[in-house]
Amino acid sequence: DNAVVSPAVVAAARDFFACPALQSVALEDQGGSGTRGSHWDQLLLYNDVMVGSGIMGVRKYLGPLTLGLADDSGWYVSNPTAVG
Repeated sequence: DNAVVSPAVVAAARDFFACPALQSVALEDQGGSGTRGSHWDQLLLYNDVMVGSGIMGVRKYLGPLTLGLADDSGWYVSNPTAVG
């Protein structure tokens, strides 16, 4: 199973899912090589921009888990008050 266990992602997921025991966030286990293992699982975070496929009529957003991943990776320093 592919999952993200970085601190900011896990903290954001615990808050997002209201589950303080959560230890990781699953990555997509279906789709092609560009999606599987490198995007959030669509069943969990269907409208986040880091989901590998779109759903017609669903507006995507830059969510707290994706911002946490950017922070943990060092790619970006997010402003959590701007999420939404």
